[in-house]
This record gives sequence, structure tokens and C-alpha cells, in this order.
Amino acid sequence: MLPEKNYLNPVFKQNFPDPFVWKFCGEFWAICTGFWHDGGVFGILRSRDLINWSDCGSAINPPPIAAPYYWAPEVFYENGKFYLYYSVGNEELMELRVAVADRPDGKYFDSGSRLTHESFAIDAHVFVDTNGTKYLFYATDFLEHAQIGTGTVRDKMLSPFSLAGKPQPVTRAKFNWQVYDPNRASKGGVRWHTIEGSAVLKRKNLYYQMFSGGNWQNVSYGVSYATTRDIEQAEEWQQRANGETVFPILRTIPGKVVGPGHNSVVRGTDNFQLYCVYHRWADDLSGRQMAIDRLDFAGERMFVIGASFESQPAPNAPTFQDFFNTKTEQGLGQNWEIENDEEWLTGSGAAISNSALENVETNCRLTASSFLVEVSAKSIEYTTNNCGYGFCLKKNDEVILRCLILPGTKQIEIFEQDVYEQQIFKLPEDFDPQVFHLWRVEVDNLIVRLRLDEAAFQIEKNLKTAPEKFALATRTMSAAFAGFSMTIGFEELFNWDKNHSNRCLSGNLADDLTSRGWQIEKILQKKSAKTPTAAWKIQDNFLQFESFEGSAIIFKNLLLTDFEFIVNIRLAQQKNDSGNYGFVMRGKSDEIILTIESDNENYFLHVINSDTEAKQFALPDGFDPKEFHQFRFRLKNQLLHLHCENASLGEIEVGLIERQVGLYLSKAEAVFDMVRLTAI
Repeated sequence: MLPEKNYLNPVFKQNFPDPFVWKFCGEFWAICTGFWHDGGVFGILRSRDLINWSDCGSAINPPPIAAPYYWAPEVFYENGKFYLYYSVGNEELMELRVAVADRPDGKYFDSGSRLTHESFAIDAHVFVDTNGTKYLFYATDFLEHAQIGTGTVRDKMLSPFSLAGKPQPVTRAKFNWQVYDPNRASKGGVRWHTIEGSAVLKRKNLYYQMFSGGNWQNVSYGVSYATTRDIEQAEEWQQRANGETVFPILRTIPGKVVGPGHNSVVRGTDNFQLYCVYHRWADDLSGRQMAIDRLDFAGERMFVIGASFESQPAPNAPTFQDFFNTKTEQGLGQNWEIENDEEWLTGSGAAISNSALENVETNCRLTASSFLVEVSAKSIEYTTNNCGYGFCLKKNDEVILRCLILPGTKQIEIFEQDVYEQQIFKLPEDFDPQVFHLWRVEVDNLIVRLRLDEAAFQIEKNLKTAPEKFALATRTMSAAFAGFSMTIGFEELFNWDKNHSNRCLSGNLADDLTSRGWQIEKILQKKSAKTPTAAWKIQDNFLQFESFEGSAIIFKNLLLTDFEFIVNIRLAQQKNDSGNYGFVMRGKSDEIILTIESDNENYFLHVINSDTEAKQFALPDGFDPKEFHQFRFRLKNQLLHLHCENASLGEIEVGLIERQVGLYLSKAEAVFDMVRLTAI
């Protein structure tokens, strides 16, 4: 058995302030504030696992503008171009500018475009909404606000080089923990506050803005967040931390971690788990070092499992990954070649289909009922409007769904098994098929979710047959594919929308659950009580179970040996003290039941394993079952590790067998916000 891989922060020990990390063609790229050791500005690193990083030199060399400060760079990729947004100036006067490159490591060239007109503007961050609208979030000064200091705004982007010019406040100082200097001499001795360093996410139609607040030299300094349901609202977003009863989700830990802040967010190596990437001061305060920790949600609450200072499990690797280093290792077939003629692809390459045949495919060797694939693709040469490149979903050798980009017409063509006509969808007018675009394909039994880039195309479909294989595909043209990864598993947010034109729900929840691979077990109850399926329902983006009678179990139809099983859950109500709720892991020879219970004073996780005696693991102080909490179970090498968010509860030994995972209730009603299962 392979040992568990771990990491220890910081993951890059040299000075690397304000780290921004993005992913391109399956690899991670990082960029930081300031001058680099080669004389240029903005150091760039490269990694395949978020832990081990190699130096790629500086992004801009020489600096395009003579200034002492170059701050907070962020890179946004779109349609073959890398746009580097950065702030430059003399610290008192700062402006936002944009540089451009054709490759992730540069060299970037300043576009000549100044984006902002305020005297002080820093920390640019691009956010693309699901409808394709782009916004630039940045920090600027508010000298007439009740709490004087730096806050954040957002402005709509008209192009990569221009804004609408109508910045709207998003977060301004409200609390004492956001004080930077109670008597800032350079600002006339005023009580100065600071909110800066935006990173924006969207989950279940709720927008989250992460930001850093205060002064890193104070214990109160850290990263918090604000939320809204309307990104266009005139009002400021709702801040979640007041610094007294609710604290920032990343903050200084005296004697352990100093000044964690200015973060970015990126999906990890398995393409499911989010990671918060931030800087923290070195032990001797000589510089700021890059660190990473898991970022997740429980209901509407965001949290970070950090700032960590002890050994942590490494980000989960994909089940299968291919950087197309050599053709012989991967066995792509006679119609495929490997090329790595682009300099930045050093150490990796692209799979090239150079065939004019009607259909050319190469299969991923793995099969599973639930999996996630990410792969980048671009066209090379085509002759007719019928030429296409993309992928197929297959069962055995039968095509269940084929999705091709038609570069000649800038359309997407989808073929489904047993559907008479192909579906055609239009791509954006400026879509360039000859540069890399990212496909994200989630298969969950009969459900498939397709996304191209941030918002170029997205659709969810309900298939008639569950696919189990993924194949790269071309039709009468040559195309290139790079950075392929597949992770066996799924993430279910229960945000089903029956009114969405691209989503197919039957109207029967039992059928919809079954189409996603769930198995509902019978409820042990009186004949006059509700039917088993009637007790389960989807409401407000949650899965809810409503029945006090007997017990209920719902299983996921996916067998794994080593896995990570994560559930967000809260108790709605229970019939009496005998009611409980929790989780099940079932194999052919054993069953592990984990329930959340109370002794009227404290809460604990009660674990019953058919092979061992029952055990109890104390839950964190202040645990409230009526609030959403995230439980994480990591099974590796016959050790089941038990976690409740930041708290490690303990571990138990289990047998080496394949298991299904499930949700369990007995004389209780509960609400589930998210279920995620990934093979490790």
C-alpha cells in the first residue's frame, strides 16, 4: 500500500507575497508581488500538485513603468491570451494596469491601458459570473466614509482593457478588527481602516467576496468574507465577521502563524476540492511565504481548514492524469501523436489527432459510474464546417453522448443515443477555436454536466444510459488535447432546478435520485405513515428528510476502497432522545454506522463497526446540531480518519474491502447541503 502523502506549510519558503494561483492545461501557476531575483517584477512559479513549485523567472522584464512598487498581480486567461492585472506606483499614488502574454509564464507586456482613475487603486481581481458578465473588484480609499480607510469596489468590465467607470462599494470598514493604524501619520493622524485583497466565488447563487482586513502586526488581522445574492445591488455586501463573536476564517495564531492574508482560491488536483492560497510571515519576519489550506462551505458559511501549521494530507490526486509526455506510455493509437513544441509545455505535451477519418477516438482506461474529467483542447486544422473536436461518453464501445466543437461555424454539436436529431448550440462570436479551452465534464450515473471555460457554454442533461468511459474525439480534422485528468467520484449540491431549460427532471424525486445513482432503502414504519419516497424532498437547494417514524438510509451506487466522504448536514428536529442521524459505509462483509448523538451535556460521534466495539469521539465545544457542519471521513490504507471541519476527531481501523457510502436517519429529520465522494 502506498503511504499517505502529506504537506507542511509554507509550501514555498522564499518570499512570495500576495500569491495568486491559477490553473492552465492541468498545471498550477503562481505569481506574486514585487521585484524578482532576476531583476524583473512579479515572480512566477509552476507546480502539478500545489506543494512542489519550480521557479519560472519574472513575469515582466524590465518593468514597463519606473516606479518603486508593483503590487498584487492576478492573471486571467481568456481566448488564448493571459491578462496580468497589477497595481503600480509610489505607495501613496497607485493605479491599476493590465499586461498581456501568449503563454502563462510570460513575458507579459504592458498594454498601455490604465484601468482606474482614483488616486489609489490596488488589488485587482477578475470575476466571471455564470452568465458571462465580467467584473473587476479592487481596493481604493474612502476618505469621507464613517470609518476612514481602504475598502473594496466592483466595476463591470467592458473589455480586458476597460471598465464601465462606475465603481460600486462592496465592503468598507465596519468593525474594530479592521483598524490598520489608530493614528496614521501619513494620513493626517486619522484612525485608518483597511479592507483589501478581493477573491470572489459563487455557490448556490450566493456570491462570496473574501478579503483581508486590519494590520498584519495585530492578532486581529485575517481573512473574512461578505455575501450577496445580487451582484448588481447598490448596497454593500453583508460582512460575516465582527471580530468579537464571529472571527475571520483565517487569522494569526500567536506563536504559530503570523499574518495570514491576501488570498486567492483555486481548485485542487482532484478538481473538486477548493484551496485557499495565502501568504504568512516567516518565523523570523524576513518575508511572506506561500501557504495552502482547504476551503469549503457548510450551508452558507465559508470556512478554511487552517491556518495550518502541522502536517496535512496532500491535495487528493486525480484517479488518472496524463500530461502526454510520450506516446508509447499512453498507447494513444496510430492516429494520434505527441507534440510539445510550445516552450512553456516543457515536461509535458499535447495529444494530437492528425486524421481525416470520420471518427477518431482514444479511450481513457478507467470506468466508473461517477467521475469528473477536465481536459483542454484546441483545433489545429479543419477543412469543412462539419469538422469537429471534443469528446465522447461511452458504455463499453457504444457512444452514449458525443460533444464536438465545430470550429468552422463556432458551434457545439451534441449527439445523444436514441435521440433522432443532433442538438446545436452557438458559441460566443469571439470564440477562437485555435487556442486552448477548458472542458469540465461531470458524469454522475445518468446525469452529465458540461462546461466550457468559465461561461462559454454549460448544460446539464439526463441520459437514458449511464456512461462509464470517456474518449477524446475528432471528426475529419486535427486537434490537440492537453492536461487530461479524471477523478472518480461526485459532488452533489442538490441545486436542481426544474424550470431550467437544459435540465431534465422527471417530477418524481425517487426517479431523480435514482438517475443520480442513489438507492433509497425502505423505511421501517407503520403502514399508515408516509411512503419512503415521500419523506425525501429537494427544497431551497437542500436534500431534506421529513419523517419521525423508523429509520431511513439512502446509499450512493459507487463502490470504493480508499476514499474521502464529505457531508454538510444539520438536524431539523428529532422525535425524542432516541433519535439520531449520521452516515453509513457499507461493504459486503461489514457496515460502519456513524451517528451524531448527545448525553445531554456534550455531543459526540458514535461509531459502530461490525468488526469492532462501538466507540465515541467528542465533537468540538459549542457544537450546535441545528447549524450546518461539515463532516469529513478519509479512508486510506484501512484507517478511517474522522473530522468535523477543523477538528480531527480520531481514527479507527477497518477492513480492506469496497464500500458504498450513505446518509442515515432514525426518528429524526435532517437537511443535507452537500455530499462529496472522491476516490483517493
